[in-house]
Amino acid sequence: DCRIPQHREYYHSHKKERRAYVYKRTYGLDYKTILETIKKQKGLCPICSHRMTTMGMGHRRAVIDHDHKTGRVRGLICNRCNGLLAKAEDNVWTLHKAIAYLNNTPKLGK
Repeated sequence: DCRIPQHREYYHSHKKERRAYVYKRTYGLDYKTILETIKKQKGLCPICSHRMTTMGMGHRRAVIDHDHKTGRVRGLICNRCNGLLAKAEDNVWTLHKAIAYLNNTPKLGK
């Protein structure tokens, strides 16, 4: 509970450790592996090519992408692209249809 000053101080001063614990517990990945993967990707999201951050709540924070059916980790992407995949429910056909729509839909209005 972050209403107690000592808890609030710990919460804000140990973000890296808390996130590392969640990565390890949920996905079996240690923080070193996360950093190595981001380095291999040159710090870029493999979908949108924007630079990702490892900490903070920014719109380009690196997140672990995984298959919700199998739990298999696919890689690291930015949280905006992760939201895109989530909204499409990881459905490749839906994403192809969205691309076709963007490429082929006539403009309405002016």
